[in-house]
Amino acid sequence: MKTLKIIVIAGVVLILALLLFLAFRPSSVHMERSIVINAAAERIFPYLNSARMFKSWSPFSEIDTSAVYSFEGPAEGVGSKMTWTGNKDVGKGSQWIVLSEPNKTVKNGLAFEEMSGSYAATFILTPEGTGTKLSWTFDCDASNLSFSGKMCAKIGGLFVESKLGPTYEKGLNTLKNRLEN
Repeated sequence: MKTLKIIVIAGVVLILALLLFLAFRPSSVHMERSIVINAAAERIFPYLNSARMFKSWSPFSEIDTSAVYSFEGPAEGVGSKMTWTGNKDVGKGSQWIVLSEPNKTVKNGLAFEEMSGSYAATFILTPEGTGTKLSWTFDCDASNLSFSGKMCAKIGGLFVESKLGPTYEKGLNTLKNRLEN
């Protein structure tokens, strides 16, 4: 009986410690990856400013080659939208351009069927030497979610760097190779 009591107390302490840890974690997540491409921003920008062009180099397209994609809205710029349905690794969601500053910035809104929250992926082009630095960011804001939604988002936020970071790096390298070769 004494052993069971110790196990229950230890379990309660662990749960409380986890909740306390999560309570002090931010409700937002930011991740960023960058690469320098030996090309002018004018050559890179079209690959970022169109949902169809994004799919042509996106690392997510390789994760599930049988995913179904559809496109709507203008071919490029604000409103260009891609929707997908794929396997468990890709899921179901959509991405649409909400801001487009020629040769500087493209910001995409993101929605995922299984996940609540506000998501954005932004591309930022900055001159660097004779090339262009391309930064790709991911941002999630869970501040408007319920308590349980915030807790889930905070737990997920712990893994964004390790899960999404390498995928972003792969995509940036694919685009670099395409533009430099």
